[in-house]
Amino acid sequence: MTDTSDKAYNGLREWIKRARNKEYSWETIISKADGSEDDVRFFRNNIESNFWPDNSMSVWSKVVGEVRHVEDTLKRAIERTNRSTLLGPNQKNMLEVPEEEDSCWALYSLKLREKGFTNIETIQSECLNILQSISSDTREDSPVKGLVVGNVQSGKTANMAGLIAMAADHGWNFFIILSGTIDSLRIQTRNRLYGDLKNDELGKFAWQTIDHLNLKNPDHHPTKINLKNDNVTRYLTVCLKNPKRLRDMLRWINYDPKKSQMKILLIDDEADQASINTAQPDEQRRTINRLIVNLVEGKDAKGNATGRYGAMNYIAYTATPYANFLSEGLPESLYPKDFITLLTPPNLYFGPSEIYGSDDMPGMNVINTYENVDRAIESLHGGTSDQLPDSLKDAVCWFLCCVAILRKQKYSGPCSMLIHTSLYTDHHDNVARAVFSYLTTERSVINKRCETVYPKQTSMLPLDRFFEEYPNFAVPKSKIHNYPPFSEISKGIDELISAEPRHIRMEEEERVYHNGIHLCIDNSKR
Repeated sequence: MTDTSDKAYNGLREWIKRARNKEYSWETIISKADGSEDDVRFFRNNIESNFWPDNSMSVWSKVVGEVRHVEDTLKRAIERTNRSTLLGPNQKNMLEVPEEEDSCWALYSLKLREKGFTNIETIQSECLNILQSISSDTREDSPVKGLVVGNVQSGKTANMAGLIAMAADHGWNFFIILSGTIDSLRIQTRNRLYGDLKNDELGKFAWQTIDHLNLKNPDHHPTKINLKNDNVTRYLTVCLKNPKRLRDMLRWINYDPKKSQMKILLIDDEADQASINTAQPDEQRRTINRLIVNLVEGKDAKGNATGRYGAMNYIAYTATPYANFLSEGLPESLYPKDFITLLTPPNLYFGPSEIYGSDDMPGMNVINTYENVDRAIESLHGGTSDQLPDSLKDAVCWFLCCVAILRKQKYSGPCSMLIHTSLYTDHHDNVARAVFSYLTTERSVINKRCETVYPKQTSMLPLDRFFEEYPNFAVPKSKIHNYPPFSEISKGIDELISAEPRHIRMEEEERVYHNGIHLCIDNSKR
């Protein structure tokens, strides 16, 4: 069967889109391949003049069906996006999705398609919705402030990159991402965004990352930055939410009079972390919040006005938005006065509503409930015992089974299991000590326990039942691996527990990993 997703068929798709824009019906468009003399002439002319593939007439109905599916999906996505957006008093702008093949958005969406994303129309609709809610000129107005709410690990970064791409196509030239408080995660975010956006050979814009906005950095001194309207460079920086880094950024931005040429899109990633002003109303703002507010309002680190940007748009992204819209609503704050919008999780996503259920979704049969374990957990917390309760041993064994399955399927990425029984750091250490003890002192019997746990867990959610409970899952049933026999993963389990578990400390500069189990203890004192 011909792969009509190839770019050789772009000409057909563009003609169909133009016909739809002129309000041609789908019946009229698809009838072009009916075989009349006019139809044959239509295809011959386009093959000769517009370099359509020779088989264009035979694949016409297939291409029409694909374009129709995209249009219908996009229409539903737009309706869903409009229902999930709250707007302030400002009217939305009239910007459209960039259509040029060398646009940042077109090249980014092509990357998404190559990576196997199945929700590109939804991403496009939601990015356009946000784009139409911001402003490319705030010289006479206050900064735009909005909030984007997405589920945990559900594609917020893909939406950020799409929004940046669309904004770059429409004239925004300076992109700032505030990325948590851990530098390794900042670097990870920077590399991913730059990889998503960079297309120097094919794109109309050249992307330049600035690793640290600092006046001592000669390579990226503000006097070397070109922000003229006809310049093709777009600047991207990912900054820690750290007082020193934010002060350096404010000094850098306020150093040069070209500040008035900056059309800024400022994205606050995980905006509920460090950005919120947690001070009482009669107290001074918390330092990080104050510095971010000064950045948004066009002030220096001390709060002195230093001139307006060409445009300033602050967009907070978070999965836990309560503090963001329940905090202060003062004019000079980070309150999302202009819009709040919800992102749609992709149909590959498993979150609380998919697992535990909601009003219109029953949830999945994967929950194991145990009673009478409180006393055993209390003993672990208090350090009087290092024996895991049977329920937690079963959970660890099921995790080992799952990792062994993934290793069998040649998956080489990290897999993690969260054990959360308390909010106290001493308890975290004691539970980790018990897990370590189990994986080392009972190594000889773990595989046998896994063999007992495996059929119990796999019978709870067999493949057929999974598709009954999640009928809209993006991957077809024919491409889903079924559970293998335990005999095929037994060796993999032994390999996982053959080496002593390592403790990973976040402050270690050169961490050493092996192919087995690693313990990472949150807020640990060890």
